[in-house]
Amino acid sequence: MKITGLGKTIKGLKSAIVFQSKSLFAEIGEYIKTRIKLRTSAGKDFEGSPFKSYSERYKLFRAKGGYPTTTVDLFYSGSMMGSMTAVSKPTSVRVFFSAGTDENGVSNSGKAYWLNKDRNFFAYSQADLKQVINMYVKRVKSK
Repeated sequence: MKITGLGKTIKGLKSAIVFQSKSLFAEIGEYIKTRIKLRTSAGKDFEGSPFKSYSERYKLFRAKGGYPTTTVDLFYSGSMMGSMTAVSKPTSVRVFFSAGTDENGVSNSGKAYWLNKDRNFFAYSQADLKQVINMYVKRVKSK
């Protein structure tokens, strides 16, 4: 007995698996980005605790610019949060702040680094991790 055409079938299956995996990790990356942005805009760190207040000096600066000072949401120009990016591969996803600067020439990734030291917003929670696991399990079961 001779079986032919398996090479093409296996290659097709491998492509489908890679596509599905990359698709899943792209979905996970978007989920993590969304969770970070929603928590941050609500003034909470990755564990759900309120951010520490703005300094009095920075409150004055924000007030002069017409920005609110009561809720710490790390939003000023939108450049930093807008630069949050997710790049997926078949076995992983990387969420990061892309290269670029705000209107004052300040690095978005640099801003995120320094803001995260005091306000720990750029991370995922245990609830986020559970949801990511559920997304993975649901995808595996559906195939």
